[in-house]
Amino acid sequence: MLRHPDGRELGAIALELPPAERRLVAAERLAALGTDPPPLILCVPEARALCRRLGFPLAVEENLEQALVYEIDRQTPFRAEEVYLDARVLERDEAARQIAVEMIVVPRAFAAPALAAAREAGLPLFGLDALDEEGRPRGFNLLPRGERVRPPDPRRKVNLALGAAAIALALLAMQLSLANRAEAVRALRAEVERLHREAREVAALRERLERAVAAAGFLAERRAAQPPVVLLLDELSRLLPDDTFLEHLNLSKGELVLHGFSSSAAGLIGALREARHLAEPSFQGAIRPDPRYGKERFELKAATRMLGARPARGGGRMSRDRLLAVLLLLAALGLVYLLGVHWWFVAGHRALARELADLGEQAARFRGLIAQRPEIEARLAEVEALDAANPGFLQDPSFDQASATLITRLRQATERHAGLSPQGCMVLSNQPIRSREAEVFLRVTLNVQMRCGLEAFAAVLRELEGGSPMLFVDELSIFARRFGRPVGGVALPHQPQDFIEYNFALYGYLRQPGGADAR
Repeated sequence: MLRHPDGRELGAIALELPPAERRLVAAERLAALGTDPPPLILCVPEARALCRRLGFPLAVEENLEQALVYEIDRQTPFRAEEVYLDARVLERDEAARQIAVEMIVVPRAFAAPALAAAREAGLPLFGLDALDEEGRPRGFNLLPRGERVRPPDPRRKVNLALGAAAIALALLAMQLSLANRAEAVRALRAEVERLHREAREVAALRERLERAVAAAGFLAERRAAQPPVVLLLDELSRLLPDDTFLEHLNLSKGELVLHGFSSSAAGLIGALREARHLAEPSFQGAIRPDPRYGKERFELKAATRMLGARPARGGGRMSRDRLLAVLLLLAALGLVYLLGVHWWFVAGHRALARELADLGEQAARFRGLIAQRPEIEARLAEVEALDAANPGFLQDPSFDQASATLITRLRQATERHAGLSPQGCMVLSNQPIRSREAEVFLRVTLNVQMRCGLEAFAAVLRELEGGSPMLFVDELSIFARRFGRPVGGVALPHQPQDFIEYNFALYGYLRQPGGADAR
């Protein structure tokens, strides 16, 4: 007898039929079930099955099948290998610690030929059962698990289809997520490129501002470190006593050296300490009497200083932006991990997220720099306007042309002020010299030798040092060719036939890189 797993009777197949006829009958039964017939249950008659109700201790339930194997020899006339066996627990008595078990056995000698004939006929068998007194299946399955055909799950195809659809939708969502993130990266990368171009323009403006501020600060520092020579000469004329005169004055790199004669040389230190542009006056060597003039010969040294001078402050260099690397890809090669999802989705998502973060950081820095543009432009315009109104640097394009400009300015100043002294004023020589010192800007120097009266020389210095572009005087040496007493409170010799020679370095700066190799 064949039955459906749900209990419906499908008919019987006589084992006495020849194999060909059995296959034909089986095909008819299967055709009646449709194109996808379920596994069937073979039922043997009641008379071919032996049922027993047995009692066991509750602890035996875990190994019930093994216990039943031992009971077959006592409860049936068969051995365990000669029967098909199944059992089920009918009830449990927790108080008595006992279970009631119903056992059923079918001889293999009867069931095995029927099973073989059914399989030969092509019937998918899921179970072996026995009928009860009313001809209904008892609900056992005596067929060993390894011989059972798995019953079809009617929802299996639907579940597979739903699972495949869910996986496809998940993959699509992951791909869309990556695509959206990649599109955001492309858009942000384009924005960063645009901001980078603007930031480079602002950085160029800032560099111009820094150079302009540094240039102005450089000249201010030079002026603060070295007071105008004409102020020193005026201060010496006022502070040195009338009974003191000089035969030689030398000013070089902030150090002043005086050679001369005085009725009381020891008092000169106290007088020069009153000077606003001199510091630390002291004698060089011993004071010696000079019988020719009845005075004391002295050699005195002092350092120059600028009243209230403070180092010029630059504009404060802004920290330069450093472009950070933006492509950080994590190569997590896990061929097993989520069947390639990790390297495709997770690592890709992380790489895009990191790139987005890096690009966002760069964009924030660039926007911060761009936001400074109005302030930088305003400051640059202010500095450039100030420099244009009162240029401190020489405006010539080259060293030779700047040297020619210095020579012209010196000659014009000498001609304008020559009439201030009876002896007149003339330039004996002027020689352009290239500086061998490494400086920020290119120095243009004239070594000048002049013969001039003191009043005219002071006027020439005042015009050169006080004009624009800014000029400096250093390495000054003054020689009196003949000596006499001071006239008009000026502590230098002056007699009708006397003359004074001046050697000094007149220099200014071009707004070009300095150094010994600059051309």
